Amino acid sequence: MAVVLVAALPAACTTSRPIDIAAGTDLAASVKPYDNVELTTFDGRELAFKVLWVEPDALVGEDLRVERDQIETLEVTETDAARTAAAVGGTGLAVGLVVFLIVGFVVAAIGPALILSGAGP
Repeated sequence: MAVVLVAALPAACTTSRPIDIAAGTDLAASVKPYDNVELTTFDGRELAFKVLWVEPDALVGEDLRVERDQIETLEVTETDAARTAAAVGGTGLAVGLVVFLIVGFVVAAIGPALILSGAGP
């Protein structure tokens, strides 16, 4: 159960914001260096990368430069602090509850046998 909850954390902690990439819009007003972007090009490539710098008509990542006129859709993915805190707190509570229940069941199953056998303090 904890593995499933931890695996879900990245999805719970990010939001995507679509960016208007029409000619004449300023890319630098919407995309900043170190933003994580996901984009689709007109030739069907799907790219996800961290922007190192923004040019007037291109986004530049490590070993990658994508011209504005090649971009069909563009989204900036952002970490949501409130969602991250809720996901981490919820995961901690769920793991704690599972441990509490397991210990409770073990004590309930073994306790009476220990009492009846006289093994105890």
